[in-house]
Amino acid sequence: MSIEGLDTQVLLLINNGLAGSSLDVVMIALSDRGYLLFLPYLLYMVVRGWSGRAKADVSVLKLAVLALLVAIVSSYTADAFADLLKPLFARLRPCHAVSGIRLVVRCSNSFSMPSGHAISSFAAATTLFYLPRHFIPVIARWYPLLLAAAVALSRVYLGVHYPSDVIVGAALGSVVAMLFCLLSERSLPKRPRQSSYPGNPS
Repeated sequence: MSIEGLDTQVLLLINNGLAGSSLDVVMIALSDRGYLLFLPYLLYMVVRGWSGRAKADVSVLKLAVLALLVAIVSSYTADAFADLLKPLFARLRPCHAVSGIRLVVRCSNSFSMPSGHAISSFAAATTLFYLPRHFIPVIARWYPLLLAAAVALSRVYLGVHYPSDVIVGAALGSVVAMLFCLLSERSLPKRPRQSSYPGNPS
């Protein structure tokens, strides 16, 4: 089986095999408003940064605010990058090209590769995983990545993207985010002292 054929088979497995009215509602919500689920983590991150200021270093709060700003900038930049790439790949969406697709939402006329939802959500999630690593426990930092994965999966489930669209989008979004993260860390005068913050993650 070709890679394209495998891509289509996995698409149909997710799109048809997982189908259910309750899951339809969840996936539509993730696709349309999934970004709102980042808000609790953002609040938690800023609170941790603020509460750690007196106990550790002012850089803790700066890093929390920096992570928030970089997440926004990298997400919008990645989304714009996706818009530039789509015409180059010129790949039709599966809802226009695959027979037997179960279309849950309106099928856009824009091209499919890479997924804008995947690239922007992973750009934000990678930033929120990496930059707060000095003051947020690793188990909590997995939340934005899992949320981004759920948003990406929703696009395949809804029949508007191939699995490879979201995989490429996730990879590109992560790369864009890391470039912004590495550049932004250079703006910090110093990093928080790990030993002085109670419960600092290893």
